[in-house]
Amino acid sequence: MTLAAPKTISRPAFRQKMRGEKAESAPPSQEFPMPRGTKNLPTATGDCPDVVRQAWNEMAAACGLLRATLLTKPRRRTAERRLADPSWRAGWRAALARIPRTPALLPGACGLGCDLDFFLRSDTVDAILEGRFDWRGAGAFRSGRVVESVR
Repeated sequence: MTLAAPKTISRPAFRQKMRGEKAESAPPSQEFPMPRGTKNLPTATGDCPDVVRQAWNEMAAACGLLRATLLTKPRRRTAERRLADPSWRAGWRAALARIPRTPALLPGACGLGCDLDFFLRSDTVDAILEGRFDWRGAGAFRSGRVVESVR
């Protein structure tokens, strides 16, 4: 036996139906039940998880980094959480623009080659903007840690 999905009706129509009156159509903003989650709704700045993925892929294609082909459910949830954070939302574009000028984040001899999952971590944007991955000199990061070659 299969169950059919419940039909959604507007709140005024539901009230009229319960009173035994003829139902009138209601504007879609009063739909019942209310939708859950944000499901890729843009923020006040127009950012949404798909915009983050698209911007990442444009930058990654130019730098030789891994592109994000799919926006999986965990990635989408993480991106939505990051976009809900005002400091992350204010700085993610600047951090994305700084990655091509940061050798430690690019694939290469001493670079790690970051990906979208790394970028969506809670502290990555702040770390990039603070210069944690910037080079200071011969093999040393700005924080003073020395990078040794892998043998």
